[in-house]
Amino acid sequence: MLALVTHRVDPLILPNFLKSSSRNLKLHLFPVRINNRTKQGRSKSITINNIGSFGGYGLPLVPPPPPEPVKFPRKRLNQRFAVLLLRSTYETVDALDFIAMDQFQKKFWKLRQSEYEPYTIQYLPIKFTQGELSDPLYFDFISFAQHLTISNQIPDSPQVFTEREGADGGERVVRRAQQYQDNTRLPVELGLLAGDLVYQGISQGFQDAVFNGPLPCASPSFDCALAGVKRLAEVFMENGYCIKANVTDIEKSSTTSGTFKVRYEGTATLWSVAALASRRSIVKNGYTANTTSAFLRASGFQNSSFNVKNTDTSIEEVWTIL
Repeated sequence: MLALVTHRVDPLILPNFLKSSSRNLKLHLFPVRINNRTKQGRSKSITINNIGSFGGYGLPLVPPPPPEPVKFPRKRLNQRFAVLLLRSTYETVDALDFIAMDQFQKKFWKLRQSEYEPYTIQYLPIKFTQGELSDPLYFDFISFAQHLTISNQIPDSPQVFTEREGADGGERVVRRAQQYQDNTRLPVELGLLAGDLVYQGISQGFQDAVFNGPLPCASPSFDCALAGVKRLAEVFMENGYCIKANVTDIEKSSTTSGTFKVRYEGTATLWSVAALASRRSIVKNGYTANTTSAFLRASGFQNSSFNVKNTDTSIEEVWTIL
């Protein structure tokens, strides 16, 4: 079990969705086998294999072009659900200890400042309120900024650093845990740990919100896993992350194995997923895939894998569980 501790920070630097972050958040970790191969999609689509980055720095030689603005209305997010998604990533950055959190907050703030105006201009005359996480236009942006900041810091991140705790606090020396010392593995670990936190919030509740997510299967069962994945997709849809979600192309190989496809239409991250790929980010904001992976690992499926295809209107995940 890993305890994630949120630091005291300057409220002028930390975004609103993190100001009330809880302390001593507990996280259960489950082993998983990861396939790091990647493929670049075509015709405005991107296909990515598994959690983390474009193959642990294995970036495509030619990145996709910058995305166009999303041209259709999307659902508003449940505020608590949006906070859960973003904070889980923040807490995971803290747990992995590859950057001092006071430095991360400053770099995150600077990147948001530099990217915000160009982002808003492309949506004119539509306007949205900065800091309003329930608005998909703003959530799309802040998720992009958070993950691009992480991507920029991982490659040259130190193993030991000094971290300042709060505006008036002291300093402490932080040494990264041995299992996270390989920088090229950090994008994968980020996806795994963040997914575990989101699943924890969905299945056990987060702050004063109850999402009624699926509990882990008592033992590996394809039918149980499929029912759980369907419920996870419903939770994301019910809380405004997507307009529609469905599970199709179900092929059961045995009582404990098979394949299926999950399609999320009109997600709150349509622009940011493509923008991160265009910027050659080594991490991605795959909330649904990371959470599904966490549920499957908690249910005893240690060798599950998936491919992701992102289009202008949807995210498709094709899963194989063994």
